[in-house]
Amino acid sequence: MAKLRSATAIPVLKLQVKTLIKLNEESKEQNSSTSLEHWSDQAVRGQLQLIANLASAHMTKSHDVWDPWIKWELEKIDELFDAGSASEAEKQAAISRVDELFLTRIKQPHSTFAATSDMYSPFVSKYFPPDEYEDKLVLAIRMREIPIKQLTWREGNPKRVREQLEQRAVSAGLAQWKQYLSWEFNAKKPQFKLITAVYEKALECAARERWQALCGAVTEENEATKGALALAEQTLYDLWDEFLSYQLKSSSEGDRKQLLTFAKRATRSIPEHGPVWGFYLRIAERAASQETASDTEMESDDVESVPDIYLRAISTNLLQAKPDDLAALALTRASWSRRRCFVVEEGETVVDRDQMTNVIQIIEGALSYVKSNERGDPRMSLEGFLSTFYRSLGLAEDSLKVLQTATKFYKTFSLTWLNYIDMLIAENQLVEARRVFKDASQRKGLDWPEAIWEKWLTFEYQFGSLDDIDRAIAATKEFKVKEDARRKKAWEDSYANAQVPSFLVTNAANAVTQLPGPDTGSLPHVEDVDDNMQVTPSEPVSHDRPAKRKRSDEGAPEDSPVAKKTRVNEPPSSPPPPVFEAKQAEKEPDSVNNKSESTLK
Repeated sequence: MAKLRSATAIPVLKLQVKTLIKLNEESKEQNSSTSLEHWSDQAVRGQLQLIANLASAHMTKSHDVWDPWIKWELEKIDELFDAGSASEAEKQAAISRVDELFLTRIKQPHSTFAATSDMYSPFVSKYFPPDEYEDKLVLAIRMREIPIKQLTWREGNPKRVREQLEQRAVSAGLAQWKQYLSWEFNAKKPQFKLITAVYEKALECAARERWQALCGAVTEENEATKGALALAEQTLYDLWDEFLSYQLKSSSEGDRKQLLTFAKRATRSIPEHGPVWGFYLRIAERAASQETASDTEMESDDVESVPDIYLRAISTNLLQAKPDDLAALALTRASWSRRRCFVVEEGETVVDRDQMTNVIQIIEGALSYVKSNERGDPRMSLEGFLSTFYRSLGLAEDSLKVLQTATKFYKTFSLTWLNYIDMLIAENQLVEARRVFKDASQRKGLDWPEAIWEKWLTFEYQFGSLDDIDRAIAATKEFKVKEDARRKKAWEDSYANAQVPSFLVTNAANAVTQLPGPDTGSLPHVEDVDDNMQVTPSEPVSHDRPAKRKRSDEGAPEDSPVAKKTRVNEPPSSPPPPVFEAKQAEKEPDSVNNKSESTLK
């Protein structure tokens, strides 16, 4: 039954129910005592109960799992009564068991309340006295008021119903599940069980979308399919991290069994993601440190030590090529050994040599994989951990050696140099720190040289003489001038060599060819312009547009669009139109009065 807790998808649970019922039926046809023991009614019933509990989180699909179970139970009770050999106590126990099964189902929010009532009513009528029929049904109706209210709860702006949100999400995709999840979080009274159920279904949808993206990338390998696969993977990673963080925050301190189950499922779903392995290690450490009754009842399959989990994660060979994920796993495992490295004996702190060796070997082993990657780990999380650990042991030289080695690998990362310089200052090696400042400040390609320059000036103000301060100021100014010139040249080169992607050029060309051409009907032709830049009026061009009503008594204002357009399109030597009044013509400039009669038409 421990294996069943790893699956929550309705198709998987439905298949398990059908398989268990089939095995139970086939075991009755065989005479083997072993098959009867494994697939007996009692054993199968216990596993069906566990599967139904997992499926109850699916309000709109849980009936696919519960309906086959209740039909199997009703068939069993009919066989028991038809056989005639069962005692009255066995019959009453079977009736009570099925009745409790119905009442438990009625208490759960699900979308098939009508079908459940249709099955419960004849069951009560057949196996209970007539005088109890009405009381039983009234009790069932009262019991389903709360789950129906949960199912049809309306909240938000605009108002949305929980059942409709789930139905829409089931038929849509991950975006709808996230919208449903946000709705549950923003409710006036968020319910942990329902939020967990929505997370479960959203994770199932995200895993399905990642699988579809993976199939697309395998079928047709190009930049688009690769980008879609990377996006789907990152979405699944983020959703698992968010779900585990929510479970850790919302679960009680003593309930680590369910967290272990979720963490183990996460490592099976995304074994290439280091943070979920780190979460699993931390939860396993907490579970091992708590001596509670629930922990002692945990099955042996659920108990796994931190070193065993780490070895299993490394053996997958999925993390070695991903520096960030490998660092997250190695740091969690090394911190577990570090907490056991310093042991208090007789009031004194004693170093456990074995745990100390484990810490060093784990970090150095992870560093060898990280540095085999061209990019490495720019955050230097592993080097920082190991350097601090050496210093806590009183091994300052080893601590400095770790950071000095990092500067040779991460030559252009300012953080690497700053960490090394800080350690030199902490060890009072000021001369060496000043030399490293000068060496790092003039390195080409440094990602953030300003941070080193400012740190150098602060260092000289604190530890240097007047000459040291002046030299540092002059040197940083010189380095800044050179760096600015280098950046300017690099920017000019990149701008000069910039090439527009071909697909952008193609799209732009297509867009230009599809644009309508300019209206050249009212514009003069080139051949109509003489040497003196005088335009000869051409033939008027007719347009397929409704003619505007003329205004016979008054002309267009001078600054109106019509007047301006007419002024551009008309010949300058045309006589004034006769339709204007004399008084208005005197107020307007000559350029307006020189309108042609053909233009006004």
